[in-house]
Amino acid sequence: MARIQILELPAQVAGDVVVTPFAIVIDQVETERVVGDQGEQPIVTVAELTQDEADEIAQRIGAQGAILTACTMDVA
Repeated sequence: MARIQILELPAQVAGDVVVTPFAIVIDQVETERVVGDQGEQPIVTVAELTQDEADEIAQRIGAQGAILTACTMDVA
């Protein structure tokens, strides 16, 4: 199952206003998923999240961008 993490970027200061931009990191993205079986054969469907879809999600929530990967990334 994919995970979503927040990566805080350097703060932007303008007078008394401080804005902390962020990016989202979506890792452990599965490229296929077993949705059932037919006898002894699994039925597999593609469950890939594309970079364009990740970028759209980022834009909707106000993030600066999105990092999408199949491996595990720990944001510190």
